[in-house]
Amino acid sequence: MFSTHNAEFVNKLGLEKVIVFHKGTAFNLSKELSEKDRDYLAANPNTDIFKLLYSKKSILVEGITEELLIKSYLHTRRDLNDIKVLSFHKGYTKIIDIWAAINVGSGNKLGVVRDYDDEPNAQENHEKRQNSQIIVCTTKGDTLETDITKTNFGLLKKTYGAEYGWSDMTEAQLVEDWKGKKSHVMLRICHDMIAGELNGFALPPHIQRVIDFLQGDINES
Repeated sequence: MFSTHNAEFVNKLGLEKVIVFHKGTAFNLSKELSEKDRDYLAANPNTDIFKLLYSKKSILVEGITEELLIKSYLHTRRDLNDIKVLSFHKGYTKIIDIWAAINVGSGNKLGVVRDYDDEPNAQENHEKRQNSQIIVCTTKGDTLETDITKTNFGLLKKTYGAEYGWSDMTEAQLVEDWKGKKSHVMLRICHDMIAGELNGFALPPHIQRVIDFLQGDINES
């Protein structure tokens, strides 16, 4: 048996041998997770899942664009430096269930940021796991780019219109063009945000709601 505070110590190909202890309760990952679930975690390119189990305030996101945006925003807010952002693929239900079992009554909080992607059943399946410690927020549009554009349409056209050819585009056209450029545009936005050169930029409502929840400004209802 090894006792350590270093999550990197865990062998991702030996998760069936891992037992998580928390406040006198043990969670055997060979029983809490199916073989398929353990393979999913082992194939993930990072080991952040183990940090998630004990982080006081965590946000799960689907991909690099969400991770870049939220981490850049948190960089500008020193009062939020206790929030951890962890990037995974779609389908958080099992991770949420494990986190909930380990953290029940701990005061820790988990936020989940996800895209709608025209999947109402998946949204409902995630949202039913919400409680006083967990919040799940989904984009109103299909993707993150849709919601950012809706919230910051004028600012995006004014700031990046000439550079990206957005000056005469409608909101829908801008979204479609952005989806083709994807992380390149997000990287530029994040650089400008950190440099203080994007005054007036607002987070899309679903992300802002998660951050407010982690701060304690939104209750269970």
